[in-house]
Amino acid sequence: MAACVPYEYRAEPPESPNWCQPKESDIAFFGAVDTRPHLFLMTVTLLSVHRFHPHAGLFLLIPLRNNQTGVDIREWRKLLHGWSAGATIQPLVTQQVEGIGAIRKGAGGYSPMTFHRHAVPEMLAALGYTWSINLDPDVLTVRPWDFSPLLHVRLIAGRPVGRGSRTAEWLQVRLDQLDAATGKGQDVDSRARLQGFLRNTLNTTARDLERTCEINGGVLVFNNRGATEMQWWRTVMQRYGQLSHVVEGDQDLISATARVACLMTLV
Repeated sequence: MAACVPYEYRAEPPESPNWCQPKESDIAFFGAVDTRPHLFLMTVTLLSVHRFHPHAGLFLLIPLRNNQTGVDIREWRKLLHGWSAGATIQPLVTQQVEGIGAIRKGAGGYSPMTFHRHAVPEMLAALGYTWSINLDPDVLTVRPWDFSPLLHVRLIAGRPVGRGSRTAEWLQVRLDQLDAATGKGQDVDSRARLQGFLRNTLNTTARDLERTCEINGGVLVFNNRGATEMQWWRTVMQRYGQLSHVVEGDQDLISATARVACLMTLV
């Protein structure tokens, strides 16, 4: 059997690459929180990963200063150290992210960190990590992860929960609601309104969106080099600026921004 080839991100990957399996030390797990209760829960989540993968990186994106509690980075570091029981969970602060204040809390009550987390893959790429896995605070690792699917991730992937057709339908309903509230578009066909919106904002069509995979936002897998090459964070910021009046969380934003890879469960 031929020896495997160390993984290398390429703009045009070979048709049948014999990549070596991902190394644990090339993978970083991270969370993104802005309240003390979620800080504790996210610490537990990352510790559950550390139990099975002690050589993987562990990171936590937190605000430099929390507007609700006034807790600053030094106090959050102390909490992380006390709760992590010796595991190295490294904080990443939002001050490092250009334009972080441009995203505001959505009408649906989603934390801004739901969007800010998309800046992390490029930050981790600069630290030498090839892949990153973002977890919500309610996700626990109870057995070792299977990292082999990471080799197929070009940008972003996750557990499939449907197709982009749900996103297209939701956008159409939301646009209808907004037009009804303002009295605009009464004579415009609902489907035509959606087509025009998608064409003007995303340069796509409802048919293309409907064929896109929709993934659950609780576990997101990133190719950090791919995110850097494609300027993922900048793209998310731009798309949010175009869609903030119709999008609440980032799950729909992902579907409307990238052709994502649907992966089987990694655990």
